[in-house]
Amino acid sequence: MLVAATLAAPCGALATPVELHADTAVATAGYFQLRWQAPGEVVVQEDTTPEFASPRILYRGSDNARVVSGKPDGRWYYRARAADSGGAFGEIVEVTVRHHPLERALAFFGIGAVVFLGTLIAIVRGARAA
Repeated sequence: MLVAATLAAPCGALATPVELHADTAVATAGYFQLRWQAPGEVVVQEDTTPEFASPRILYRGSDNARVVSGKPDGRWYYRARAADSGGAFGEIVEVTVRHHPLERALAFFGIGAVVFLGTLIAIVRGARAA
C-alpha cells in the first residue's frame, strides 16, 4: 500500500506538486523506504506525532529516496517540502513500525536451522555415495 503526500515545489504559483510516498503503511521488516520526485533539494522531516511538535530533519538533499531503519515500534510521521521554497510542508505520511514478536523470530530461526541441517545431511550423504 502506498501512502502519498503532496509537496509544493519552488518557483512560483504554477509549480508542479511533488509527492512523498512510503513503500508500506506497516513496516515489519525493520526498514521501509520513502520516495519522492522533486527538482532540486528536498527536506524530509519525521516526528512521533502528526502535529510535528518536535520534528527532526530526516533528510535534506537532492536524492529521490531514503531508506529508514532502526525505528522502535510505534507510529512515525513524515512530511516534505522543497528545501529552497520556504513554503508549507505537504500532507503527512504515516508509517507504523511493528517488528515481529520474539516468538515469531525464534520460530523463523528454528525453521532455518532445520532446513540448513537437512541440506547439510543431504550434501554429506551425496558426497559419501559418490
